[in-house]
Amino acid sequence: MPYSYELTDVQLEFFVHTCSIFRKGAITVDAGRRVKKNALDPTPEYTGIPCRFVPMSEVTVTGELGRQTYDIVQTMDLIRMHSEQDLREGDCLLNTTVGHPDEGKYFQLQGEPWFHTITAYTLEAYTKRSLKPPWRA
Repeated sequence: MPYSYELTDVQLEFFVHTCSIFRKGAITVDAGRRVKKNALDPTPEYTGIPCRFVPMSEVTVTGELGRQTYDIVQTMDLIRMHSEQDLREGDCLLNTTVGHPDEGKYFQLQGEPWFHTITAYTLEAYTKRSLKPPWRA
């Protein structure tokens, strides 16, 4: 689903990246009364969302997934997007920005997003890089 809000002139300049948002499904219980994990739906909830990826670096650890220390906020990447965008804890983002070094890479939201600035209508959230998620069957 595309976005339904209008971007301000400042946002048009600032949100130079795009992403797709994948959302977890509901928790289900099978016939054996086993709880099934709420895996991500393989169809994105939203596509072509204007945003800005703000990478932070962890120089002490090499490797794509080892770049970020999970318990140190200063080394977790940030994502910024319009404040009306439906963004939730646990969402998975796919960077779809053509030519971006992280194009085709996945990011997992860490915690709930918050208003970066109310006057700029911008949400901000911490993300960490992740492998391609297991899709719901």
